[in-house]
Amino acid sequence: MKKNLERARNILLEQKKTISQLQNQNQLLISNQNDIVEVVVVLTKTTTILNSNKIYNNNNNNNNSNHTKSKDDKVIVEVSNRIISSLNDQEKRYFELFKSVAKHNNLQDKVELRVSGGWVRNKLLSIDSSSSGYFDIDIAISGITGREFVDLIEHYRIEHGLSQKKYLVRRNPDKSKHLETASIVIDGYTFDFTGLRAEQYDTHTRIPQIVDGTPTTDAFRRDITINSLYFNLETYRVEDFTGNGIDDLCNKYIRTPLSPHITLIEDPLRALRVLRFATRFHFNIDPSLYRSIESIEVRSALGYKVSKERIKNEFSLMMSSYDSGAIQYFRYLVDTNLVDVVFQSTGSIQITKEDWLLSLNYLEHSLRFKHQLSKEMQEDFILGVLMLPLKLKYHDALNLEYLLEHFKSSKKQVRTVLSIISSPEILINQVIKTLLLPSMTITKESLTQPHLFDQITLPLLGWLRNNECWQMGLSISAVHSEIINLPIAHVDKGMN
Repeated sequence: MKKNLERARNILLEQKKTISQLQNQNQLLISNQNDIVEVVVVLTKTTTILNSNKIYNNNNNNNNSNHTKSKDDKVIVEVSNRIISSLNDQEKRYFELFKSVAKHNNLQDKVELRVSGGWVRNKLLSIDSSSSGYFDIDIAISGITGREFVDLIEHYRIEHGLSQKKYLVRRNPDKSKHLETASIVIDGYTFDFTGLRAEQYDTHTRIPQIVDGTPTTDAFRRDITINSLYFNLETYRVEDFTGNGIDDLCNKYIRTPLSPHITLIEDPLRALRVLRFATRFHFNIDPSLYRSIESIEVRSALGYKVSKERIKNEFSLMMSSYDSGAIQYFRYLVDTNLVDVVFQSTGSIQITKEDWLLSLNYLEHSLRFKHQLSKEMQEDFILGVLMLPLKLKYHDALNLEYLLEHFKSSKKQVRTVLSIISSPEILINQVIKTLLLPSMTITKESLTQPHLFDQITLPLLGWLRNNECWQMGLSISAVHSEIINLPIAHVDKGMN
């Protein structure tokens, strides 16, 4: 181990020396963002070797039955009891089932089962998932692969005549297709079984090479400390292998287990996840982590390492409704400039930060209309609000249809958003001013009053009235009117 550590140090010194020589010879072309990333990745991957050696050294110096960093046992007991007291009947039943399967196969001394990730975090934050009707529980397993253990569960279930209302086995589900993992769905609960692991990342992909790991390496390879907590199903105790997870939950603080720059360069999607968790839980982000999120290297890596589909999915988790924290999340995206990766400029038009700040202003003003829109409408409406200032400034010079398609919006969403942002052109000058009478309330019926509108405007109103997006169109027009300091008419909430 000492030889490996010394070899890693020598590699790091040689690479630093080489880079210094290149800089002196003016051969390092830092004008290319990808070149910058290449250099950073070389250094960070070598640093990862050093960090990994430190982790493994710690493991060798500690008994595996007592992995958790020294922490006041009173605190561990307190947080463990908090989880135990919050377990529902189904969770207790399934956890006991998994322990029985291990014991039945004489694996109780070989196999360790730990609930990991978001379930532990949410339990300690007293977040109840039952209202959504969706339960996804990650089980970290050692001594056997996830697929092998799920096979044992299936054999045990058949042998003991156990039945559930809904039972499904999925091996290597899509979200973890590069892992030796398996999932079972029992009565609405999804249990994902994945082996403890360490990860080695390649420069050009966020999909890691997986090697067997320990509880400590598994904890340190995760995105943030509050997601690195475990609940041991044998001891029924919370385990905090990074030593910071419990404290950070209590202090409402988000940081990475390892160097933030290494963590984000290896998997840049984590940058968006950090912003999501900070928004969702109203937590503060560690300053060094925030600086890494803002860096050109991370922004560039997010653009070429992560698929547009994954970025769109992460965006939609927070921007699908106002209640999910859309305004604060978009504020983060603009402040860190990650919005330029989420929505990439096309052609000769370069969308500026000032443009996105104006979109943020529109979004903030649109909040008061959320109660007039169903939850199903809000995602399209929010996207339309963000796009409207761009359309009003750049007109046809900016191909918004292509921008949205490149963003991986569905064809239906593209049509809806383009329809919504066309409404102000119809409404602002010809309709809104007419309807802005002292006691006027905008209803579908008011859009058909011949004495209010001329013969040119009426057909446009007919289109709006018969368009399924009419209510979003009226609301977004009112937002624009407010921004340009026009008085605002009231849109009837009761109309569908």
